[in-house]
Amino acid sequence: MTAKRTPTNPATTDDVDTRTALGRRACLALLAPGGHGRVAASTRALPISVPVQFEMVGEDVVFTLGVDEAISRAVAGSVVAFGTGHAGGGVRPAWDVHVTGVASSLGGPSPRPGFRLSSAVVSGWQANDDRPS
Repeated sequence: MTAKRTPTNPATTDDVDTRTALGRRACLALLAPGGHGRVAASTRALPISVPVQFEMVGEDVVFTLGVDEAISRAVAGSVVAFGTGHAGGGVRPAWDVHVTGVASSLGGPSPRPGFRLSSAVVSGWQANDDRPS
């Protein structure tokens, strides 16, 4: 796939990064260490996006929510979107991964509801810095 060139600052033409689309395997590899992300769902016809801690179990994203029952009801058994990424800097390039699928409740006695998001649709990109040194 051809990389899309996007100016990071429209005022200069020398400051350009290249975003490369990532395949499923590369996206899952970036998610493997777990960390922080956001889950987006809909409640009462309004979009919500909440921060979550996540880990990978196989190819599925497992996350917990706060104790807000309305958000848990909006997520349980619903199609939701999950996203995470890295802003870049240092030796790691910027990247972004999104997962869309059905979130199943893990149940159990935990005060914080847990969910398993099937990775039905996975997409992402990684930036490659093309600026001259």
